[in-house]
Amino acid sequence: MPVADGSGPEFDTSELVTWLNDAVLMAPAMLLGTRTAWGAASEDSFWVSVTDAGRTVRAEVFVDGEGRPRDFRTEDRFADLPGGLVRAP
Repeated sequence: MPVADGSGPEFDTSELVTWLNDAVLMAPAMLLGTRTAWGAASEDSFWVSVTDAGRTVRAEVFVDGEGRPRDFRTEDRFADLPGGLVRAP
């Protein structure tokens, strides 16, 4: 049973940000390369971006007191709503 069916740049961007989220949480070694950029965002967070096929997505990753990811936030995701695709956090 399909949950969603679509294609195009907005779907590609959403899929890439899903990949980034999965890599941060489950396989951070996948982010060690030239396609990835990192930076400090706040005392308890950092930003990370990844580029693939000319498309770049970025997210802020919040960490707990031991440095483990506890939240992932991005504006690079689209929701397929009845009125059309909209950028959504």
